[in-house]
Amino acid sequence: MTRPTLPSLIGVVLLAGLVAGCGGLGASGLPSMGGDLDGREAALDAQEAQHGVTAALATAWAALRLEQGRPVAARAWVQRALALDSGHPGALAVAARVARAQGRLDQASRLYQQATVVSPSVGRTVADEWAETLVELAEGHAREGRPD
Repeated sequence: MTRPTLPSLIGVVLLAGLVAGCGGLGASGLPSMGGDLDGREAALDAQEAQHGVTAALATAWAALRLEQGRPVAARAWVQRALALDSGHPGALAVAARVARAQGRLDQASRLYQQATVVSPSVGRTVADEWAETLVELAEGHAREGRPD
């Protein structure tokens, strides 16, 4: 994993400041899932214009697009985040959410596991989602007659 650069750290701090008003990154490193979607989009636009795209910003965009019901756009943003930082725990967790939303449960489970290994605090945040994914995966395997 690469060491974060000063601009990427500044971006994370600025995005964290968005939590109170219109979303951004929460204490766990995951984008918060609340607030006015239009306001969050405007805030993300402003951050992108001012600081460019960082892994944290691309992760926030991915989370927003997923909340808007746009999983294809969310996947594109999360792929961009992971291209910038393949070990970004928030990006891994959002990638898992996107995979789950698209029915790619095996991949979602692997991504939840990666996020947990990289950051136990993110793992605690997504534990319920991961457990639900494993149940869905097991149910699917049972329907298909697969023992695993």
